[in-house]
Amino acid sequence: MLETIFFKDIIERFNIENVEIFKSVFYFTLSNYSNLISYRSINRILKSMGVDIDVKTLINYIGYMKQAFLVYTLEIFSYSQR
Repeated sequence: MLETIFFKDIIERFNIENVEIFKSVFYFTLSNYSNLISYRSINRILKSMGVDIDVKTLINYIGYMKQAFLVYTLEIFSYSQR
């Protein structure tokens, strides 16, 4: 079922060209689902694993996963007015 969602809801709908890089981002995101992490730190970790991806592309990929209801992101809450 996960592969069906993965391919029909994401790969085909958003016309992702590099499926292997998307899979790497997808599985990394699933294996770190409860960690506090930023897009830039995900980018650095993936690059250290040999996955070369731009931060903008990473943000898009995670956005696609959010639209397919596979992940949900939370912003850091703070009362301060930065």
